[in-house]
Amino acid sequence: MEGRDEICEWLRREYDLVYFKTREEAVMRILSVVLGVLEKLAVKASLDDLYLEDIAYAELLLKYAKECLER
Repeated sequence: MEGRDEICEWLRREYDLVYFKTREEAVMRILSVVLGVLEKLAVKASLDDLYLEDIAYAELLLKYAKECLER
């Protein structure tokens, strides 16, 4: 698993947070992406235990995103 700082940097690059006018817009964008991923993974979770790890990882990314945005 990547370190916290690496995840924060990835989030900044991936979602280019500088283009959002407010912190709230950035948070909403990240939340919508993560929720979309979680919904897709939840459907597949019953088929393969590996997806449960993906869901946990997505939840962890969401936690780190929140921490990064609060800085």
